[in-house]
Amino acid sequence: MACQRQWAVLVAGSNTYSNYRHQADVFHAYQTLIRSGFDKEYIITFAYDDIANSVSNPYKGKVFNKPSYTNAGVDVYAGVTIDYRGADVTPDNFLAALEGNEAATKGKKVLKKTPNDKVFIFFSDHGSPGLIAFPSKYLYADQLLQAFNKITGKFDKLVFYLEVPIAPYRPANQAQCSKNCQLTLTSTVSLLQTPASLHGELTAVPTMWSKAST
Repeated sequence: MACQRQWAVLVAGSNTYSNYRHQADVFHAYQTLIRSGFDKEYIITFAYDDIANSVSNPYKGKVFNKPSYTNAGVDVYAGVTIDYRGADVTPDNFLAALEGNEAATKGKKVLKKTPNDKVFIFFSDHGSPGLIAFPSKYLYADQLLQAFNKITGKFDKLVFYLEVPIAPYRPANQAQCSKNCQLTLTSTVSLLQTPASLHGELTAVPTMWSKAST
């Protein structure tokens, strides 16, 4: 029986302490996967890595994902292996990692998947319909779909969990808000739709959009 491996690609697309939550979410996802039995050799992590030791961080060297009013919570930064940090957190490196292109990533870790393997992708940052953001560039839907076309048939199943708060325009009333929010969510799903020719099974899971601007 062919060996089946479980891969994960975790991406925090932002930087700066003001975007603390994105890296905190990715570090929490890393810890969750490890506790669930994932081999860290098959986890690829993108994080700018500028919050744990930021001058704004009152808990130097630590990052928390679920604080309470009385306790900072559990440090999710400890033990995380970051494969792409700082200027290496780019759309080009992300796509190259998905495609298994080590030449493009200059030897950094990439997916070395087989048709028997399962792949989990988690992306956390900002975005708009048709794009998601990285620290210095955007990744557009057509670029992402081209990458998925290139890996057709090279995995068994793939889940893309996209956590991107998308701020719609400011509506004049709640009825407009409801309509626009639905359009925003639909656009998020559309960003992840793949051609029918994609042999591997891809599941898109849109998770967040922000009501803050309404």
